[in-house]
Amino acid sequence: MKITGKLTSIFLSVILVSGAALPAASAQSVADKPVLDIVSGVQTVVTYAGGSQITYSGALNAEKSEENAAASGIKSYDIRYNEKTLLTVTPYNPRDNSVGAEQTEQNGYYSIEISGVDGSKTAFITGLSASNIKEVEDAAIETALKGKAFDLTSVDFIDSELKAIKNSDEYMSWAGAFSNAMTYTGWARQAGFNTCDELTDNIASSFDNKLNVPDGALSWFFNGMNFPENELSSIIASSKSGTGSFLNDYAFDRIINESELCDSTAKAKNLISELKKGNAVILTILNDGDDINGSNLPPKFIQCMSCWGYVVDNRYPETNPMHYRSLFVTDPYSDVTGRKSRDSAPNRLSTVKLTEAYRYYQFFPFDDDLDEPDPVYGTSYAWSLNSENNLLYAYTSIIPYSPNLEKETNAKATRNKNRDVDLAAVSARVMDGTNDEGLNETEVLSSGSDFYMSVDILNASAAEYSGTYQIKTSIFDESGNRVYSRIKAFSGHFYPYTGNPSDSEAQKLSALPAGKYTAEITLNPAQRISEAYYYNNTVKTEFTVKDPAPEAGSLKLKAENLKPGKDGISCDLRLEGLTDETRASITEATLYELRTYTYHDGETETEIDEKECKYDGLIPSGCTLENPADSTLIMRLGFKDKPAIYVYSDKIDLSFPSVEIIYDYYDDEESEYSFQVDENASSLKKGDSIDFVIYNNSDAPYKNNISLKYYLEAENMLGETIRLTTPVKITLKYGESRKITVKDFAVPLPYGYYDVSVVLEGDFVWSDTDFHPVSIISGKEQNNNFCDVNFDGKTDIKDATLIQKHLAMLEDFNINQLFAADCNKDFIVDITDVTTVQMKLSAFSA
Repeated sequence: MKITGKLTSIFLSVILVSGAALPAASAQSVADKPVLDIVSGVQTVVTYAGGSQITYSGALNAEKSEENAAASGIKSYDIRYNEKTLLTVTPYNPRDNSVGAEQTEQNGYYSIEISGVDGSKTAFITGLSASNIKEVEDAAIETALKGKAFDLTSVDFIDSELKAIKNSDEYMSWAGAFSNAMTYTGWARQAGFNTCDELTDNIASSFDNKLNVPDGALSWFFNGMNFPENELSSIIASSKSGTGSFLNDYAFDRIINESELCDSTAKAKNLISELKKGNAVILTILNDGDDINGSNLPPKFIQCMSCWGYVVDNRYPETNPMHYRSLFVTDPYSDVTGRKSRDSAPNRLSTVKLTEAYRYYQFFPFDDDLDEPDPVYGTSYAWSLNSENNLLYAYTSIIPYSPNLEKETNAKATRNKNRDVDLAAVSARVMDGTNDEGLNETEVLSSGSDFYMSVDILNASAAEYSGTYQIKTSIFDESGNRVYSRIKAFSGHFYPYTGNPSDSEAQKLSALPAGKYTAEITLNPAQRISEAYYYNNTVKTEFTVKDPAPEAGSLKLKAENLKPGKDGISCDLRLEGLTDETRASITEATLYELRTYTYHDGETETEIDEKECKYDGLIPSGCTLENPADSTLIMRLGFKDKPAIYVYSDKIDLSFPSVEIIYDYYDDEESEYSFQVDENASSLKKGDSIDFVIYNNSDAPYKNNISLKYYLEAENMLGETIRLTTPVKITLKYGESRKITVKDFAVPLPYGYYDVSVVLEGDFVWSDTDFHPVSIISGKEQNNNFCDVNFDGKTDIKDATLIQKHLAMLEDFNINQLFAADCNKDFIVDITDVTTVQMKLSAFSA
């Protein structure tokens, strides 16, 4: 990986995850100095835990100083050249999340954080060895002395590969990614595995060659558990009897955290947090037809990768998708070994580009050779990797091993999840009656209001339980005094590896006085139900109660200037009655939409969703609402020293006429349409046409005609748009559809690749059912050599490197370079184009 830019603007923070404990430092003498590499003009300024600083000549050698007693007590150190700071190295304990904290003997890996990349970006990578830190320092000094690009190469990452031999492990990317995670977190070593490849070999010999997900591997590793039989059993790997269960004092559900990524920026922020905390992260990708790293996988596939870091763009806030640019991953398919041993493969780090998109998917998670249950359908506002066909569906994080980590000590626990039920308390939720997502320690309840508590329960076993169970709820004040305790009986049916029974309802509690509290919820407190584990029956959460905020009655939420358009109705928002004093005290504002749908048979359905908005400072100023529905908007206002309040709008009628653009009347066998034209052409070639249907799909109240204008818009690879045709006016009766055929353009089409879309104008809501994207290629490639991105008259490894830098957001391409970089001509520049160049240059090219 190469990182370009002025190095003097780079801030590098190195997170030490291993090594001896660092005691608090007393004053250090020069005689106790750590190991240094003498370089002219370079100094190391060491700051010790006690606050004292010592300046040494030369650069501190991180690799040799790791075992040096003089390194004890170092809080941080700067490496400077000619009095300018090149980088800062800070050891800290990621489990404690505080600089200079006492170290834990963990897993021998480091993380680096580099700010100022390309002026605005921050890169973070974990899983590095001490020698890599030395390499970073050397690269930084080399850049300062000679002005070279900042180059971080030959990184020895944790990267277990598949052999990918038929009927061996070709469907087991989950095994490689899981082995990487367990090696990084130290669990593999605790179970007797020295390398990630050793663990992958064990998994491959213990499971049949089928798909799986990370929690399936984790439940086997700790508890020897196979997932229960269900409709996917024919395609999900199961283990041989007597394998796994290496560390069965731990319940796997206490080691793992899973999260879907469909909430876009919020979940991406959580993924970053998991990496920064020192947890291992495994990505689950729904591969709907495209390779991610040139691995030639079958379509309709579940793929797993190890995630080691990210690049973010600080020009955009964390709530903007443009903030999240790319991820660093290792891919078990990137260097398959065939008949050779796994450790013969290079340990290769890749960069995958993040793209956010609202998309529809129909997904069959298996190969044609396997039995097929029903496909999975859905829509997801999510992330794609390199290509829109690679949906980043979820991530799984695994906490590192620690000797202080809680485990089962109760002799009554059977430690057998295959035979005995295991009721695990996943999370406790404190609710104020409006927000059912629960409160965290930064949110507060009102001292004048009753509140609710509930617990999320998972039957983390392959056994089934039906009957009565008890829940004990206790609340403690800040001094540890019990202020509330109650045991309540429930009855329900827990199916294997499923969540709460339907009749497990929230418990209502009376208002508490102002103060800080801890809620503790325990399942099966008397242990009347025999379980595999008991230590995972208890969960705690903290919350705060404060005196009431200003009454919400003085505020009114107004939705104004409703305007129908693409995919919804836009509106402006205004808080009526908001004073400057109240505005100044608001710390956060969140908008929710409560929608009620009425169907033709008279049935109604209500749902509530958080809305993405435009903001005026902290307060939402506009949003887009859905059609057709009756909506009430709810704005939650948080205050620094008071409980949150909820401000409501009047009911909003969002029933508007609607129009749909349909592309999918083409033959189902074809999924994409591409047209070739001459540069600056004013029409498609003879016999070609772009066809679509415009359909008046309004609901019953709107049976009038709809007048509209339509035109075609073309967008090139730089994001520039051209109005390709002159707007045409048509009128559609209620329920009428009109087939449109376009052959001619209103303007000559310049050189480039273009995505073509239909745009409608009129007083209605319209949507684009785009199952068949349309593209136009205008002109021929302007360089004759295959994939010559730097236009030096030849194709070599420099071109592959240049594409990689572009994918890592480190190099901008002009339109000619984008055209040339699409080496496999799939209209997307991604890592598969790099692979195409490498294969062309290798001895294995066809």
